[in-house]
Amino acid sequence: MGLPGMTDAAHEPGLAALPVELLQAFVALSRDMLALTDATGTVLWANSRFAAATGYAGRAATSLLDFTIPGSAGSEARLSFARMLSSQSSDSGVLQLRSPAGGLFWVEVHSARAGGRIIWTLAGTAVLRTLFFPLFLLLFMIRLPLFLYQQLTFPLQLFASEVASNLLHLVGIPVLRDGNILELPSQRLQVIEACSGIRSLLSLSFLSLTYAHMFDKRGWMRPVLFLCTIPIAIGTNAIRVTLTGILSEHNKELADGFFHSFEGWMMFMVALACLIGSHRLINRFARPAEGLPQ
Repeated sequence: MGLPGMTDAAHEPGLAALPVELLQAFVALSRDMLALTDATGTVLWANSRFAAATGYAGRAATSLLDFTIPGSAGSEARLSFARMLSSQSSDSGVLQLRSPAGGLFWVEVHSARAGGRIIWTLAGTAVLRTLFFPLFLLLFMIRLPLFLYQQLTFPLQLFASEVASNLLHLVGIPVLRDGNILELPSQRLQVIEACSGIRSLLSLSFLSLTYAHMFDKRGWMRPVLFLCTIPIAIGTNAIRVTLTGILSEHNKELADGFFHSFEGWMMFMVALACLIGSHRLINRFARPAEGLPQ
């Protein structure tokens, strides 16, 4: 089915070099819902996605208002359509429409006038699928509930203390561990909540998902790298506590202040390098996605 007015559009600047058939195929297969109406809102053409979502069957004298919710529930959508129809320039809005089965769904509508006709772009499920991952990452902005934070941090404190105690014994530094407290020859080190590694774990988890999304097309790589962050973050934090104990035996000032913070930053860079190394190691056993470095 041809797109009304497409022959004229092909002669617009920037479109002259494209065949009319190619333009028709592009809009017909667009991921978004597209519709072409006259100045009154009567539908002249719509692509398959618009028809599937709204139930449009090519009937004559079908208006965009027919796809709104009947009664007062759809009054806001009808007013928005009326505003966009009367606008002499491009306009947009977020509306609620109904599907053939009577279900309701939200779409972001954009309108643009061209040659006395109005082109409507209704960005629905396609845009939602595109934005799902960035919206999912916003969950990392939510602070962990206090009870859950405490349930996670204390076992991590004990684990970091125990690993650090064993490693300090291996390098010849005597240490007595009492819970999360390390008694060294020169001082006492306490692995507090801030040194539990939970913040590094959350930050590295966020980076693992972002890294997999940007550098690997395989969907299963995201949960795999996410799981890899757990031992990497916990292990590097335990090594950080060990290094703090070793350095503090030489100079107590290295266990606090700028040096302690800088040490944490450096260990996070090590954890990030381990994450990238894990990705490359996985690619040795699993076929890399197209375009990935071997």
